[in-house]
Amino acid sequence: MNKNENLKSSDKPVETNPAINEMDQQLAEIAKMETPEKVETPEGYKNVKIDGEDVLCREVDITKEYGDALKESKEYKKKAVVDARQATEHEEISTTQDGMKNYADEGDWIIQNPGEDPYVFGSKNDAVEVRQQKFAKKYEPIPDQEGKFQAKGIIKALQVNENIVVKTSWGEEMATKAGGWVSDGGYTIAEKSFTDTYEELEDKNGDGK
Repeated sequence: MNKNENLKSSDKPVETNPAINEMDQQLAEIAKMETPEKVETPEGYKNVKIDGEDVLCREVDITKEYGDALKESKEYKKKAVVDARQATEHEEISTTQDGMKNYADEGDWIIQNPGEDPYVFGSKNDAVEVRQQKFAKKYEPIPDQEGKFQAKGIIKALQVNENIVVKTSWGEEMATKAGGWVSDGGYTIAEKSFTDTYEELEDKNGDGK
């Protein structure tokens, strides 16, 4: 009797299909691609949703990093009419451009620039009555156009070349992608919003400032 005939079926070598082995290898590679290793956020950075997209932003203190430069920067004024209304109760104001939330107290003014998310005017460090007074100093109603206001004030602003997130002067977070702006009011402005809303103030002195 042939020696191989004495082997039990369990002792016989198992034949493998090369095509199946190759397919298993391909599936393993796909699995690796679909489950990438978690990348830790670098120190001093955080992920922020901007326009529905997760964006890695550097955490910035506007006063420390841009304070001196803003003092020497160009001045801009709002060229567009804004919509504004007073909150009749405590309400949440959600934004899509920076993925942040803000809250209005009863009596607060809620402003919306053209093409921009609404925001609550003023610093939370001030009482509502003070915020209302500051609004009246900065904005004036347009006759015969209910809810429409023209800004009186002027800001200084600088364009940034990186994605940043800041703590605003009223205690909330705001973020902007590279190309956006920071203002001397302690907040950020998205690039398109700035272009649509502001214009450079005419240089009356003729010295470029």
